[in-house]
Amino acid sequence: MKEVVILVTRQALIAAIGNTRYMFEKVNSFVQDRGEDPLFNVQLAGAEKEISLDGGVYSIRPDILLEDEVTPDLVIIPPTSGSMESCIENNQDFIQWMVKQHRQGTEMASLCVGAYLLAETGLLNGMDCSTHWQTSNQFKRRFPEINLVDWKILTDHNGIYTSG
Repeated sequence: MKEVVILVTRQALIAAIGNTRYMFEKVNSFVQDRGEDPLFNVQLAGAEKEISLDGGVYSIRPDILLEDEVTPDLVIIPPTSGSMESCIENNQDFIQWMVKQHRQGTEMASLCVGAYLLAETGLLNGMDCSTHWQTSNQFKRRFPEINLVDWKILTDHNGIYTSG
């Protein structure tokens, strides 16, 4: 069974977290209906026991905390709202955690502007990257060492995935 962690970062888009988790659960349900074992164990990971999102409209209580000893197979970095600068500033603990996980063999996948947090780790330096087209100029300025390919929807570099 693959261990999948979806990050609940500060400023994360609630729909991206919920929809991503739902997708993995539906795949598990589909294979279980065929009499097979589930393929994924999906957990939400956060820096605090409760994260307030969307101006306090929603709260998420993650399954695990960044301080817990885990080594997932895949980490998913959701898109965020608000300024990318404040997002990076407010999520430094996630950035260091992602670097540690990747060094232990964990694959990383960013969704849309989640690429900003992934890029801040330095793991994308010298690689192609995709993100939301509306932020491409800002991304290029902030991360000149990354080759932004805004004509691609997906990139894949040895277990590091980005999407636009």
